Amino acid sequence: MAKAKAKAAKAEKKEMLRSPIGEAIFPWICTPDTRFDSEGKFKVSLRLDPSVEEHAQFLSMIEAAVRESGGKNSPIGPDKDKDGNETGLVLVKFASSYKPKVFDAKKHFMPEDVDIGGGSLIRVAFTKN
Repeated sequence: MAKAKAKAAKAEKKEMLRSPIGEAIFPWICTPDTRFDSEGKFKVSLRLDPSVEEHAQFLSMIEAAVRESGGKNSPIGPDKDKDGNETGLVLVKFASSYKPKVFDAKKHFMPEDVDIGGGSLIRVAFTKN
C-alpha cells in the first residue's frame, strides 16, 4: 500500500504542465546564468497579460499551487517599465539547473547554436516543485 502511494505521488510530481504563449524577458535558455550561482541556472521570465482569458486561467493555477505549498516563493510578480511603474502585465519566473530542450512551433528541435532572445514569443513546459 505504501509503495502504491509513493508511486502515485512520484507520478503526480512528474506531471508536465505548459504555460500559454508569452513574451520571453531576460532569457537564459541556451546558456546558464552564472552571475549569482557558479554552477549556473537556466531561466526565463514570461510576460503575460492577465486580461487575456488563457493567461488569467494559467495565473490562477499557479497561484493555487503556491497557496497549496504554503504560500511562499511565488514566481508571479508585476511587470514594470523603465521608470519602475507597473504596466498591468505580470512576469512568471521559471528556472532550472538543467538545460531545457528547445523546440520550434512545429515541434522540431532547435539547433544548439540558436539563442532565444528577449522579446521572443515562447511557451514553457515545466513541472511543479
